[in-house]
Amino acid sequence: MHDEALHHVKLQSAVQEGLDRGQFEVYYQPIVLLDEGPVERFEALIRWHDPEHGVRLPGDFLPLMEETGLVVRLGRQIIEDVCQQIAEWRAAYAGPLNVSINLSDREFWHAGLVDHVRSSLAKHDLDASCLTLEVTEGVIMRRPELAQQLMSRMRDAGLRLHIDDFGAGHSSLQTLHRYPVEALKIDRSFVHELVDGKQSRELVRAIVAMGKALGLEVIAEGIETSEQLAVLREVGCDIGQGYLFDCAVPGARAAELLGHSFESLKPALCAEAPAV
Repeated sequence: MHDEALHHVKLQSAVQEGLDRGQFEVYYQPIVLLDEGPVERFEALIRWHDPEHGVRLPGDFLPLMEETGLVVRLGRQIIEDVCQQIAEWRAAYAGPLNVSINLSDREFWHAGLVDHVRSSLAKHDLDASCLTLEVTEGVIMRRPELAQQLMSRMRDAGLRLHIDDFGAGHSSLQTLHRYPVEALKIDRSFVHELVDGKQSRELVRAIVAMGKALGLEVIAEGIETSEQLAVLREVGCDIGQGYLFDCAVPGARAAELLGHSFESLKPALCAEAPAV
């Protein structure tokens, strides 16, 4: 217990220092059309360039940052960095472009979120349609009425809204019907079991059919094999992301992917696979 407490304190100090010194960088994972359309969308994923341990994934530091509240400061930085990156891409790419940003529990409820997003968009002369905000049902259902008000403000600001990790928590028709969302993302645990698990396949088929019936996009997360891709196509899923297409990559590498079909992508070996 003593060792764990020391590690906790040391990590908190290191994370704080990392924020102060700009050691956190946004990477971008392609979200692709499974019918081989052009890459126009990404999900923003944070990486920590820890001087002592190298590049660290969110599981190493986000739980602590959520606990201490530092995740709000990190989230503000991610929004600003993403807007700056989109503006840089815009200088060389004129096609449709959108980046999804995950909102943590504390970020979603924190006052000033929508104002900060609007300010960052205006600073870089961007339209709100360039951004998508993702939130899990677990966060929404903690305060359903207030969540509806907040999401309505986001939608009124022109932002796209997605339900993340659908199927892993409090999934319900009420959420999809009541809240102003445009898409749901099938949790990677279902995608992982697609090939060998008949039940997972039928659940995914039902989620896809339900989403389409409600006029929502359905995005499959965590696609790692061509077999999983074949099943998703068979059940009617049109959009996906995962290591089969590419890792999360720095902004300069992501710029090279814009406008290309995923069939033309040649992802490098992902040292961080299989977990994002």
